[in-house]
Amino acid sequence: MRKNIRYFLLIILLFVAISCSSLDRDAKKAADLSRKSIEYTTEMKFDKAEQSYKEARGYFRKYEEKGQLKEFTKLYNEYLIGK
Repeated sequence: MRKNIRYFLLIILLFVAISCSSLDRDAKKAADLSRKSIEYTTEMKFDKAEQSYKEARGYFRKYEEKGQLKEFTKLYNEYLIGK
């Protein structure tokens, strides 16, 4: 019985670690896309700016649906502004 509990806890820990790494990676990607969108806007490339913006917003929707928007936004802001 204890062996089963250990495996269950191990699986949960692995799941948490994997989800955190994708959250971090997605926050970094969204921040990069937001910076690109701003850059394209200053270059008057509005179609590309809109595309980058929409792609970044997709990450926000993804984590809003998962109930992890607060954690995602915190990481996003850190990457956008810089740590």
